[in-house]
Amino acid sequence: MSVWGIRALESDKGLDAIDCLSASYLRDRQQINLEEMAQLLMSQGLLGRDEQSSSLSSDTTALVLAELLYEWHVYGSPEYDCDCAGVIWQSITAFSAAPESVDKLLHHVEDIYADVCARNDSRPLVRYWLHSACCSAWVEHLENLIQMLTDLRDEALRQNALQALHCSQQLNIGACRAP
Repeated sequence: MSVWGIRALESDKGLDAIDCLSASYLRDRQQINLEEMAQLLMSQGLLGRDEQSSSLSSDTTALVLAELLYEWHVYGSPEYDCDCAGVIWQSITAFSAAPESVDKLLHHVEDIYADVCARNDSRPLVRYWLHSACCSAWVEHLENLIQMLTDLRDEALRQNALQALHCSQQLNIGACRAP
C-alpha cells in the first residue's frame, strides 16, 4: 500500500475511492449525500456491504468517507492530493448524511479501531499500521474520526427528534412540516 500520510485520503487506495466518486458522482453537484456515495462505492466493489467487511479497500474507503465528512464539517471542504480537488469541491454547498448512515460508518471505523486495540493484525489495514512508525498518530486520527462521527450522529439524532416533536405538535392543526 502506498501512503504519504496517516489519512486514508493520503493513500493510493483512498485516491481510488475519490477517483470513483469524482468520475461518477461529485462533478456538477451542489449537494452530496453520504448514503449515495456509499452506495456507489459499494457497487464498484470499493466498500463492503457492512461494517464487518475488512478488506484493505473497504476499510480504506470507509475511512475516506469518514475523512470527507470530517473535513467538510470542520473546514468546509476536504483537502487531498489531486489537481482537481478544488474544482470538484468548490461547487458543493451541502453534504447531508442520515443518522443511520453516520452510525453505520461509525461502526466500521470503531471495528477498525477495536482491531488495532486488540492488535489483531488479520485485518490488512491494521497490519500495515501496527508495523508502521506512525502507528500512534494513525490511532489518534482514528480516535478523532470516531469522536467526530459520534458527535455528528448525536446531533443528527437530536435534530430528528426536534423535527419529530415539531411534527407531532403540528398534527393538532392538521399539518406536519419541518421547522
